[in-house]
Amino acid sequence: MAKLIFNNKIFDYPINKDLFVLQKDTGIFISSSCYKQGLCKECVIKIEKGNEFLNEPTKYEKHLKSPYRLACQTKIIDEAGIVECSTLKRNEIVIEESSTGSLINKNINLDPAVKKDSDNNVFIDLIQVGKTENNILGLAIDIGTTTVVLKLADLTSGVILKTISFENPQRFAGSNVMSRIHYDSNDKTKQLKRILISHIYNAIRKMTSDPQNIFDVIIAGNTTMRDIFFGIDVTSVGQSPYISITESEYKSGKRPSTALSFTGRRMRLPVNTNARVHSLPLIGNHIGSDIAAGLISTDFYNKEEWQVFIDIGTNTEIVLGNKDIAFASSSPSGPAFEGGGITFGIPALKGAIEKVKIFQDHVEYLTIGNIKPVGICGSGLIDIMGELKRADLIDVTGRFKNEHPYLKDDKFFLDKENDIFITENDLNQLAQAKGANSAAFEVLMTRAGIEKDEIGKFYLAGGFGKHIDLDQAKLIGLLPNLPNEIFIKTGNTSIDGLTIALFDKNKKTQIENFIKKIKVINLESEGSFFDFFVEGCLFKSIDSYETEFDDF
Repeated sequence: MAKLIFNNKIFDYPINKDLFVLQKDTGIFISSSCYKQGLCKECVIKIEKGNEFLNEPTKYEKHLKSPYRLACQTKIIDEAGIVECSTLKRNEIVIEESSTGSLINKNINLDPAVKKDSDNNVFIDLIQVGKTENNILGLAIDIGTTTVVLKLADLTSGVILKTISFENPQRFAGSNVMSRIHYDSNDKTKQLKRILISHIYNAIRKMTSDPQNIFDVIIAGNTTMRDIFFGIDVTSVGQSPYISITESEYKSGKRPSTALSFTGRRMRLPVNTNARVHSLPLIGNHIGSDIAAGLISTDFYNKEEWQVFIDIGTNTEIVLGNKDIAFASSSPSGPAFEGGGITFGIPALKGAIEKVKIFQDHVEYLTIGNIKPVGICGSGLIDIMGELKRADLIDVTGRFKNEHPYLKDDKFFLDKENDIFITENDLNQLAQAKGANSAAFEVLMTRAGIEKDEIGKFYLAGGFGKHIDLDQAKLIGLLPNLPNEIFIKTGNTSIDGLTIALFDKNKKTQIENFIKKIKVINLESEGSFFDFFVEGCLFKSIDSYETEFDDF
C-alpha cells in the first residue's frame, strides 16, 4: 500500500486504483458528472508532492498543466510512493460580506421582479413562468477569478437564507484573467464553463432541498468570468481594445444592453426550468458587472459629491464620479497583492500573516486564525512595506538600507523560526502593482479635472480593501493622503449589490442608466499613465496629511 495525503488526511492507498474512488470511503467531495470517464473534466485535483509515483497523464488530461490532474485518471503506481494532493479548495478562504440577515434593515425597497398572485401563479415582469405554494426564492452569484460566492434569498420576506463560497474551480487554467482567456480561446469544448457550472450546481443543491422554487438568479463577475459562465467567446477581451462580444454588439446597436438573460433550463442549473438567469450589465472593457453591483451596493449613482470606488486585485477597477458624470478604468496591477509572484505570498487563508509591526530589535505579527504562519496575504504585504518605510529600512526605490537584527542577505525576516521573509524582488513586484493602481487613479483625476480634496467618499471594496491599514497604504503611496474618515471599507460589494438587485428590480434599471454616463478610460492610450506609473512605483506618500500608527 502506498501513502496518500489528501486534503491533509493520511490514507493507506492501493496502487493502480484511481483517486476518484477515494470519496466513497472518506467522504471527500470530488466534483464529477461523467463518473470516471474523463469526459466532464470536473474532478481536477492539485498534486502537491510525489508526482513521480503517479501514472502518466492520459489523453483526457491533455488540457491540464502540472501540477493539476483529473482524480479519475490518476493512479499511484509505486507501493513505496508518498503522494500529497488536494481538491482545489486547499484551505478556507475568508469571504468578506457587508450584510447578513434581512436586507429590509438597509432600507431596501422590497419590490422583486418575480412575484406570485393569490392563486400561487408566479410571474417575472408580469409574464407567468410557473406556480408554487412556497415562498419564491432568488439566488445571487458573484463569480470572482479566485472565489465564487452564492447567496440564497427569500424574495417574499426579504431575508437572506444561506451563503456558500468556494474556490473558483477554473484555477487549473491560470490564476489571472488573461490566462483564463488564453485557455478558453484555445479550448472549443467550453471546459471552463462546464466545470464552473458543475460546482455551482452542487452548491445550489447544498443550499436548499427544493431548488425548483428559485425563479430568479442574478450573476456578476468581471467581464471574462461573466462571459465564460454564459458560454460567450472571450477572445476579444484579451486583445486591444479589450471589448467583449456583448459590448461590441451593444455599441453597434445590435443589442439594447450588455446585460444577459437566459432560462434555468438553458443554463442547466438545478433551479426552476423557467427561472430567469441573468446578469447585471458590463461597464466596459475589463470593468465588469461585479463593479456595477458594487455601485448599486454603495448607492454611488445617487450622490452629488465626488466619490471613488476601487476594488484592488489582479486587475484593479476604479470608478471616479458622482450622479451626473463618472470615469472608470481597469489597471493591470498583477497578482502581487493577492500573493502571486511574492516569495511567501498567499491569499487570505488561515495562517496568513495579515498584520505586521517592526520594532528596533524584533518583529511582531498577527495571522488569520491566530495560528502558525504559512505565508503573507495582501494586507500583511501592505503592512510590511509601510513598516519598512516607517523604520527607515528601505529607500524610496524599495532597496534595503541600514541595519536590523531581522535583515540578513537581502531578506527581511518576519519569522526566523519558520523562515518567512520578504525580498527586494518581492518589494519590486509590489511597487509595480502599487504604481499601476496609483497611476490609474491619477489619470482619472486628471480626466475629471478635480483636486483630491474634492473627494467626499472613497470606497474600498473586497476583502483586501476591508483589511488594508489606511495609514500604511497612504505612507507607501498606494492610497492618496486623504483624511481617514472619507475612506469606507465596504467588503464584498458585488454579492451585496446583487442581492439588493434581487429584492428591488428598479436597481438594475438604475445602474443601466448610470453606466451610460461612465466614460471608460483605456490606460494604454493615455500618454500620462507611464509618467504617473514611474512616480507611483516609488515608496513615498502623496500630498501632506499626517498619518498615525496604532499598536495591535
